[in-house]
Formats: sequence, structure tokens, C-alpha cells
Amino acid sequence: MARLLGYEDVVIWGPSNGRRRSCYWTLAITILGLIPLYVDLLNRYFANRRIDFELERYYDTSKGHPLSDFHAIRVLHPSKPIDHGKVFVGRTQLAYLGRDFTEPDLERKIPVGGGETLIVPDDVFDLKVVVMVMDGDKVLRKKLLGDIPDMGLQ
Repeated sequence: MARLLGYEDVVIWGPSNGRRRSCYWTLAITILGLIPLYVDLLNRYFANRRIDFELERYYDTSKGHPLSDFHAIRVLHPSKPIDHGKVFVGRTQLAYLGRDFTEPDLERKIPVGGGETLIVPDDVFDLKVVVMVMDGDKVLRKKLLGDIPDMGLQ
């Protein structure tokens, strides 16, 4: 019918090449727009699995308890409970400071928003040694002892 009317190069059936190109660009722009949404979704998923907490170190010289002078590390304000909390300085596992200063524990549960104090023996205290905080067998954080902020309690 197009020949009869003198329109030989007019396409009556199907989209033209210009429309096809437009469709491909629309698809590409849609895909590029969705990539940041998926990246944000994955970041939120993995951020919820991580436990955030603060580390502090200090040297206590107060006379109110049986240990006269000692170095200590605090694990403070975890975002999730640390069920089997262990802390290593180098290869030495630190003991948690007991409630009555007599029975040190090597493993303790730290509740959400809580905190615990660990005694660092003088023979392993070195600012260039690695401190490793663990929950059971899972390593939560590794940090040099010198990089942990010193609160300077006296």
C-alpha cells in the first residue's frame, strides 16, 4: 500500500531505529539509577551485622583497691552483646577485672551499652603490640596498643 501512495521508504509496521535507540538509552539509565539503591541496601545489611564499640586504655594509680598501679583496657558501649568476649595483647589473653578484685575472668559477656575493664600485665605492656578483641572465635577488632586512646586516669 505504501508503494501505491509513493512512500517507499516509510515503515508502517514496527518501531523505527530511532525508537529502538531511545529504548536502549532508557534501559541503560534505569539500570545505572538502580545501582546506588542496591549498594545502599547491601551497606545497610552488612552494617547491621557488625559490632561497634569503643576501646580505651589507662593507667590507674589510685590507692582504693588491692592492685596499687596497673595498666588497663576498657571495652565500652558495644552496639550488640558480646557473648564470649576475650581480649588478647600479643599472644597473652587478658583477664577481666573481677568485681571484688580477687577472681579474674578470661571470658565475659558484655551487654549492649555496657563495658568491662581488663588488666594489662606489665610484662606484656608495649605500645607496639597488637590488641585483638574477640567474640568467641570471631575477631571483632585488631588495633595497636599505642593507637588506643589513653584516658590518663590518675
